[in-house]
Amino acid sequence: MMDYEWDWRKSRENEAKHGVSFMYVIDIWLNWVLTMPSRRKGENRKLSIGVIAGEY
Repeated sequence: MMDYEWDWRKSRENEAKHGVSFMYVIDIWLNWVLTMPSRRKGENRKLSIGVIAGEY
C-alpha cells in the first residue's frame, strides 16, 4: 500500500474539478495496483492504475 497524506481541501478540489472525491478512490488500495514513476512539470510523482467499484 502506498503512503499518502490526507488533505480534505485537496479532496474537495479534486471532486469539484474531476467529479471524484478521495473517499471514493480509497478502494483502489483494496485490490491490485500497478504503480510507476511519473513526472509532471519537473515534479517526481507516482502514477497508479487499479480497480475502483469493479472498473479500471
